[in-house]
Amino acid sequence: MKNRWLARLFLTLCLLLITTACFRNGISAVHAEQTWTVSGTVGSKTSDVFLYFETSAGEMIIKIDTSTDTTDCKILIPGKAITVTCYRGNDAYLHASRISSSEVQTNVVVDKQNVTSVYGRVESGTTDSLLYFNTSGGEMQIKLDKDTDMSACTILTVDKWITVTVGRGSDAYMHAVKITDGNVASGSSYATVTPTSANVTVSGTVYSGTSTSLLCLATSGGVMQIRLDANTNLSNCKMLFPDQYVTAVVYRGSDAYMHAASITNNTVISNWGATLEGSTSTVTGTLTAGTTSQVLYLSTSGGIMQIRYDGTTNLSSGMLVLGKNVKVVCSRGNDAFMHAVAVYGN
Repeated sequence: MKNRWLARLFLTLCLLLITTACFRNGISAVHAEQTWTVSGTVGSKTSDVFLYFETSAGEMIIKIDTSTDTTDCKILIPGKAITVTCYRGNDAYLHASRISSSEVQTNVVVDKQNVTSVYGRVESGTTDSLLYFNTSGGEMQIKLDKDTDMSACTILTVDKWITVTVGRGSDAYMHAVKITDGNVASGSSYATVTPTSANVTVSGTVYSGTSTSLLCLATSGGVMQIRLDANTNLSNCKMLFPDQYVTAVVYRGSDAYMHAASITNNTVISNWGATLEGSTSTVTGTLTAGTTSQVLYLSTSGGIMQIRYDGTTNLSSGMLVLGKNVKVVCSRGNDAFMHAVAVYGN
């Protein structure tokens, strides 16, 4: 009897040791025979480990592991419609055996010979076709294609840090050639930006977010972010205000951003034809909303002034954009409006 009791105790201890070792070594869940296929949308708390899945019956939490087939769906962005085949693992969690999406993407010709790698974090706003990417040099918008190589990326989610190898597409946008988990960027120094592609001409309207160093250009293919630098020729475009129609000659720089070689203002600016009084006054303020290519809305300490300007105005302020502080020399015209004789940087 004593020997039988000792044998049972020994067997129990062995089982306990084996179970502890299994959990310690992270043994993966065993695939059950029964599977379920459900459709829904990706939840906001989704990571590359857990899929928070919003379905008609409520929220499901599904594990993503190394055995999950993500061939047809590498991008899990909140609100995206997907289909998941799942099973109950021996760890009591639901596991995804396959994730798929029916969204169709349009491909363009991408230059995969002249590429650059950049490291950063996936930002909110990212979709199946456009990656909002926060880097040390600012935010980039990079197009995603069906043939983007994501073999080295487990899954793409908001806030994840990745390395993106980019090339210029035939649509003048930056496209992701390859996406890799972690930081494997080339680490090149981009202190001096040099062109790495031929010039491409694009036309569109100025979009919100434009500044003296960045042109946000709304085109038929979406919004492009184009950097303005000391080499940009602005002789044919002295202002960039929302809805203004412009043409930009762009190229991809060695920093992986699109840069403007030149910008031309396509918006017709006609002279007001007013006769100005001899006396002038000088006011300072900030260019604010409402400003166009012919009327300045200037926020001053005394309120907002509307000042007309045209091709006869001396624009010595550099590029005019919303939010810029300027000094305006103005005079009253015979049309009762104030007109800008000159605009200077403040």
